Amino acid sequence: MKLLTELTQEDIIKHPVWELRMIDNREYVQPSSKKEISDNEGIRYIVQTYFKLNCRTELLGFCSPQDTSGIDYIQPVIFTPNSQMVLYLDSSIEKDQTIKEMNRLGLLKSEIFPIECKPMIKCDGNLYSWIIDDFNKISK
Repeated sequence: MKLLTELTQEDIIKHPVWELRMIDNREYVQPSSKKEISDNEGIRYIVQTYFKLNCRTELLGFCSPQDTSGIDYIQPVIFTPNSQMVLYLDSSIEKDQTIKEMNRLGLLKSEIFPIECKPMIKCDGNLYSWIIDDFNKISK
């Protein structure tokens, strides 16, 4: 088991599905052997996800496609060379935080958004996809 923030691109390539657990207000993940997930399970999962930026750059990351009702449930994250770029920010978005996240890729906002988001693991028989229009904003 490891902290979610310590998950790497190599981890998600090796294990496309990870169980997500909250312990002492910290998010932990552990690899799962599942090939498909369901919203009806008591366990939350994150899955391997491909992202295509507006500049056509393709990157790997993860999201949780079990509850597709909003970006706050999907919580997409992109792997960058040295960290994770979070696309859903819990608190009210501050300009400094969005700049910090964009700097992880070294690109302008117009080069990043909109982003195509495609989980590679089925949830309840469906392969979902979304367009992420901006931080905290998603359309189907």
